[in-house]
Amino acid sequence: MGDTSGDASILAKGAGIALVGRVIGRGVSVVVQAVLARGLGPIAYGLYGLGWTILRIGVSIATFGLGHGVVRYGSRHTREGSARLRDVLVQAVGLAVLLGAIVGAVLYGAADWLAVVVFAKPDLAPVIRWFAPGLAFASGLHVAASATRISKRIQFAAVSQEIFQPLANLILVLVVIALGWGLAGAVGAALASFALAMALAILFVLRLFWPAFASSEKPRSVARELLTFSGPAALSGVFTTFLILVDRLIVGHFRPTAEVGVYQAASTASSFFPVILTGFSAILAPMIADLHNTGERRRLHEVYLVGTKWAIYVSLPVFLVVVFYSRELMEVVFGQRYVAGGLVLVILSLGQLINVSTGSINTVFLMTGHQTRWLLISGVGLAADIALGILLTAKYGTLGAALATAVAGGGLWIFALFDGRRVLGLWPYDRRLAKGLAAAGVVSACLVLLKAAWTGPALTMVIAAAMTASLAFFGTLIALGIDAEDRQVLVYVRRRLGMG
Repeated sequence: MGDTSGDASILAKGAGIALVGRVIGRGVSVVVQAVLARGLGPIAYGLYGLGWTILRIGVSIATFGLGHGVVRYGSRHTREGSARLRDVLVQAVGLAVLLGAIVGAVLYGAADWLAVVVFAKPDLAPVIRWFAPGLAFASGLHVAASATRISKRIQFAAVSQEIFQPLANLILVLVVIALGWGLAGAVGAALASFALAMALAILFVLRLFWPAFASSEKPRSVARELLTFSGPAALSGVFTTFLILVDRLIVGHFRPTAEVGVYQAASTASSFFPVILTGFSAILAPMIADLHNTGERRRLHEVYLVGTKWAIYVSLPVFLVVVFYSRELMEVVFGQRYVAGGLVLVILSLGQLINVSTGSINTVFLMTGHQTRWLLISGVGLAADIALGILLTAKYGTLGAALATAVAGGGLWIFALFDGRRVLGLWPYDRRLAKGLAAAGVVSACLVLLKAAWTGPALTMVIAAAMTASLAFFGTLIALGIDAEDRQVLVYVRRRLGMG
């Protein structure tokens, strides 16, 4: 049946690296956004945010699901021969760059129409044109970084995509802000960071799979095989990306640019939660694909359960700090002009917590060959999000947009959770999760007392709340007793910290 404790160890190590990488990367990305928000002001930052959102949606279209395809078929061909693996790697990355260039060209040509007709903001047109060439680099980076995960050595994807790209962006943004290059310089910094990170990811692919590239066998086309799988995955990826970002576009259509900037800031802050989940998904994807291919369903179920539990454990203390100190968080990160986004942050974070709490169900669908099913589910969720978003944003502004996103997104993930149980027989919860819920109750009580007993500068309040929540949550878990797989995680963390 296999060694489930060994799976927990692999998951702990891989998810630990992925999660640390993504948290560091997200932290750096938030710093980038904070520098831009403060340096550009809400109006220019709102234009940047719309352009950035359009870029991310364009990347989800251009990559055409190849990030999932290269993992699924690359993992399969490691068993069949190195030459076929080489073909998968080269053609997946090459297709991503080509499709990114094509989508970028279309976006460049449509800039005036999008700016004037869709958003009624003529100043947005040059921003869209500046971002358009970056689609080729961002798409290539995404697929090349995904390809490194075939090795199950997640650090290479974490370094190239999660750490290096935002860090390069931060350095370049600081330079352009210092030089006074404004909005155009900020966009140029983003594009340069994607190009540099893509080059690094490709170097990692060459290093990890050099025997495959050294093969003298004649190349064979695997593009059709990749695209056949990736087609449904591509649409579901677009739907999922739209589900995450469409609220920003709707706010951009209905609300003034300054409000778009505030909403962009709150949405950026709430994105910490999907980072936690995707940190676990990054290592879960190749493990699920491998266990599904070998028919080891018991191990697959345990990996899914452990991954979900720890994603919830990491998310709950953060969410509770957001609930009690949302306005202080917005002030600390983005500045006093963005404090009005505090309630928006709470609502968006609730929707994201539901996402995290249902586990990597989309990854499970995709890696077990149910990509068409996930396509239908995510399509319905997107339609609901757009309909609710238009209705509520037009009536209630940014609060309506946040509520629509939380309701539609939460509904999507809850439905997918139960559908996964019905179709795949997988359920990510058992009695062990009760300890985490008890710990969340203790954290809530501590934060209520802290909020009532002490006020001070926003920064010190946020730091005190974060320390209180972390100590209370994980202290309660330890007091209630550590599960076997939890010990694997804690042992790995201790080793990474040099504590034995």
